[in-house]
Amino acid sequence: MCIRDRVELKEQITGTPVKTMDHRIGIEIISASSGIEGEGSYDVKETNLLQGISEFDMSYTKAENIFIRIWDRNDTTGYSPTRTSAIVRVVPDTYKKLQIVCPGENARPGIPSPTGKDSSGIIQQKQAVPFGVSVMAVDQYWNLVTYNGGSVRLSSEDGSLGASNPLNQGSAFVNGIVNFSISLFSAGNIKVTCQDSADLGKEFQQVYIPVSGAYYEVQAPTETYSGPPRDSIL
Repeated sequence: MCIRDRVELKEQITGTPVKTMDHRIGIEIISASSGIEGEGSYDVKETNLLQGISEFDMSYTKAENIFIRIWDRNDTTGYSPTRTSAIVRVVPDTYKKLQIVCPGENARPGIPSPTGKDSSGIIQQKQAVPFGVSVMAVDQYWNLVTYNGGSVRLSSEDGSLGASNPLNQGSAFVNGIVNFSISLFSAGNIKVTCQDSADLGKEFQQVYIPVSGAYYEVQAPTETYSGPPRDSIL
């Protein structure tokens, strides 16, 4: 989102504009929810006043409520007061691409990265055992877009995913999200792709899901009688 800003130097008591001091001003974006510097990326971190005024455009990548904080970089006394804007609501851009989030992954909206998520904790799945994944409609900075529509389809390199796996294959986004339950029938790191078949111009995403092989599980009573089959001791 592009934010149009104006900074003007004024006399502290009277509020009269001061046009004789062309200071260098530091700029910081503060998240309204955390009270600390926002996690999103922004491109303007300082500006110079010209006759006491600076007007500039800046961008910020995370959709959230923010404050813009400024201070005098020329001050060496440590007593220069900071000034903070009113709350600015940064909203997502339009639907640009898809994002798939698997168990153990964490979406990181508004933080520029190749995938928009942290995949370090992705959970290994079991062969042929269903598990859930979520597909989201996001903007170019991975912010969730409340989009309704499209036709989200999943495919896998091993051929596990098709017309009836998942059962809701081809579902539309509702408020930017579709949840699926899928099963993968091959072991290894299986590549799964999500795309919007109603708009192939939207950027798709792929993820490698670790899948363990099938195994046998034996269940038996802790004690039973010898001889021919009969009821076990409970």
